[in-house]
Amino acid sequence: MLGQLSLLWRVILTNCPIEVKASARVHDGDLRALRALAEEHRVRHRIVACLEREPRAVGGIQVLPWRMLLERLYAGEIVR
Repeated sequence: MLGQLSLLWRVILTNCPIEVKASARVHDGDLRALRALAEEHRVRHRIVACLEREPRAVGGIQVLPWRMLLERLYAGEIVR
């Protein structure tokens, strides 16, 4: 549990917003909140974790399958 909290704080402190969607396909309208956040604050990465099978990028936002996101987080590829 402590490791999970530490990872959460690193995500917050490194300006890396992650939004989780229970959707098999993320649409452009689903990305409005992350876009608005990036306009107001400086962020390093913008990521949506979802049920899609393949990673892709939409206007600078990374759309990742949730398992891939977890693998990248724990490997230190997103936050260190």
